[in-house]
Amino acid sequence: MTTSRIALILAGLLLVAGCGGQPPSPPPNEKPALQRFPFGGDFALTDHRGAPFRLQDQRGKIVLLFFGYTSCPDACPTTLIRLGQALKLPDADRGDVLVVFVTVDPVRDTPKALGEYLANFSLPAIGLSGSDTEVHQVATRYGASYKRGADIAEGGYLMDHTDRIFLVDQQGALRYLFSRDDTPEQIAELIGKLR
Repeated sequence: MTTSRIALILAGLLLVAGCGGQPPSPPPNEKPALQRFPFGGDFALTDHRGAPFRLQDQRGKIVLLFFGYTSCPDACPTTLIRLGQALKLPDADRGDVLVVFVTVDPVRDTPKALGEYLANFSLPAIGLSGSDTEVHQVATRYGASYKRGADIAEGGYLMDHTDRIFLVDQQGALRYLFSRDDTPEQIAELIGKLR
């Protein structure tokens, strides 16, 4: 294979790798701005108390939607702690914000497990689950992805998943995708802009 052909293949791979399907976060100096996304929308799952949950029933509330799982060793607890910090800041602390945690591991994350897990964090949160198909449909609707990852000790396994936080406004429209680089202050600021 010629050097120019290898270079062309590498350039193509780099181009594809850069197209992750999700908009990038703004540069650190640039203030994030609310947007309107053509995906997202209403869905129905079961909450951690066993009750039906519909996103449309949350109209009037600001929703921070996150896809994760209770056995997650890093991104999920870190994200929930960061959301708890954001919701204590003046721009966000008004009682009209709800964190919605959708499990990407419905086999292990029973309603009871979700409730116990979320009780470890200081934030108004609802854990949601459903069948594999139902969870997959919601994730797809929001452009989130997940798959079973590496096996770990004692028959356990990890889940590879999108770690974005989806900001949904009071009318149910998706307005922003927070990344792991967004600070509690940036999260609170955008929540404040929805009021």
